[in-house]
Amino acid sequence: MSAWPLWRRQIAGVFALEFSRRFLGRRAFAIYAVAALPVALAVLYAVLPIPEDVRGGPAQAAAEFANLFNAFIVRTLVFLACVLVFSNLVRGDIAEQVLHYYFLAPARREVIVIGKFLAGWISTSVVFSLSTAVTYVLIVLARHSAEGRAYLLDRPGLGHPAMYVLAVCLACLGYGALFLLIGVLFRNPIVPAVALWGWEWLNFLLPAALKKLSVIHFVQSLAPLPIDEGPLAVVAEPTSAWIAVPGVLVVSAGLLWLAARRMRDAELSYGPE
Repeated sequence: MSAWPLWRRQIAGVFALEFSRRFLGRRAFAIYAVAALPVALAVLYAVLPIPEDVRGGPAQAAAEFANLFNAFIVRTLVFLACVLVFSNLVRGDIAEQVLHYYFLAPARREVIVIGKFLAGWISTSVVFSLSTAVTYVLIVLARHSAEGRAYLLDRPGLGHPAMYVLAVCLACLGYGALFLLIGVLFRNPIVPAVALWGWEWLNFLLPAALKKLSVIHFVQSLAPLPIDEGPLAVVAEPTSAWIAVPGVLVVSAGLLWLAARRMRDAELSYGPE
């Protein structure tokens, strides 16, 4: 008899428990506050007095959002949220001395890891997808509501929010799998997280081959509008969405498998670290 029906029920049970623990209580406030920052900036953008001759049209507003998305939303906010959420899925339970309750349950540890990961990925993806879409619409409509509505209903403008949402979900997937593994392997995930943050920020300086060893390269490949990364940037062709999405899926699955294998052989200790 196949074990898949049992594993699916167990994954669903772990998912429900993790979602209620981490995303419906007080500990979720920091994630929601981080996701609300772009929306607050969009509101500020709408109310600040800007001279008529520098406002531009909705297309210029969309280009300004592209820079905000690349530098602030993905590289800073989504990255930070994934560090907070995914590195603590296991390490946080060890610090709170509750991980043994999972280990005492009649469930494979791989199932536990998958359930935890899905709770983190779906939750962060939903929160930041909503934040990104609302921010985009507010910025495009902020100073030119009639033109902005026409731009959003036109084919290019209508497809842009969908591509940004897909890029955010892909970023949460890649960063999430990476930081889940880091949380399993390292007692203090801050040092590797800072090193990876520097790698992602310096991606524009890397040779074309090395750019593909980062999440931000594939996220930028999905963004509908190109951005100017400055005169020092090394130009590299973006990866097609038909390659970027399956590529990040495969790599994330591999990282998740490594985390599950490490958890299967882990010996739990609540002693001083």
